[in-house]
Amino acid sequence: MDIEELVKKINTNMENINDNSRKIEENFERISQNSGALEILRGFKSDSEKWYSVAIKLIIVLVVVILMWCGTVVYLVTVLNDISQVETVEVAQENENGHNNYIGNDGDINNG
Repeated sequence: MDIEELVKKINTNMENINDNSRKIEENFERISQNSGALEILRGFKSDSEKWYSVAIKLIIVLVVVILMWCGTVVYLVTVLNDISQVETVEVAQENENGHNNYIGNDGDINNG
């Protein structure tokens, strides 16, 4: 390679560098013009992260409420099942006039 070819390559490279620096400046101007849009996007990002955490908390609360509701239903079914098992006592007629004497659950004596 001789010196003339090197000078041509250097000039070509310098033109490319100047062209690239001009493109960089243009892109920088575009970015600075769109900074308002970027600010809005950053705001949306922070808001969406906040709402995501709120949504997760609400889902956890909803699951806890559903589990509590299911527990309440199971408890009520169990209690109502126990209430339906009422013990019955038959009293046989021991005298002729149709009145029997018996002691009630509260200790009272009923003379028929």
